[in-house]
Amino acid sequence: MQKPLNTSLKIMHSPTWHRLFSSSKRGLLSSLVLLLLGGLISPAKASDFYKDFVIINGTYYNAKIPSGLNTGLSNFDGYYYGEFDRGNGRLTLGAEANTFSTDNEDVQPPQLFYRVYLEGTQPPSNFTPLNLGFAAAGIDGANNKKWENTSTNLNLVATTNTPGVYVLEVFFPE
Repeated sequence: MQKPLNTSLKIMHSPTWHRLFSSSKRGLLSSLVLLLLGGLISPAKASDFYKDFVIINGTYYNAKIPSGLNTGLSNFDGYYYGEFDRGNGRLTLGAEANTFSTDNEDVQPPQLFYRVYLEGTQPPSNFTPLNLGFAAAGIDGANNKKWENTSTNLNLVATTNTPGVYVLEVFFPE
């Protein structure tokens, strides 16, 4: 996730600033730099995620829900999914991401990133991507899109090496 720098620039009227902006090449270059810096300080967000779900064994869990929206579903964070036999147990992972855009901006297919590790051990340094495909447009608004992966059926139990309590971490990049 990128965040704008919290910077402020105080410009005072002085002969130095006047000379900087009055020279043709210098003035153009300086104005361009200030324009670019101004865009970095307060970027307009034209698209983002909203109302996203992690799908475990076909059951939807809230991953990112706007405040005030009640889906009636359990939250993914901190949920206990039960015990599984490593020989034939199945704990499948899927996801649904909903994106909005202003001005019909082109939104690229999102991914859910996940990692599984034994509780009390060092987590792996990398997350694994789970690609989401386009499912529908115009769900909650004209430019909104729904993306999902409900068919890969990635079995998380098969990724475990030894018996124990495992942690599943997921995130949608913003």
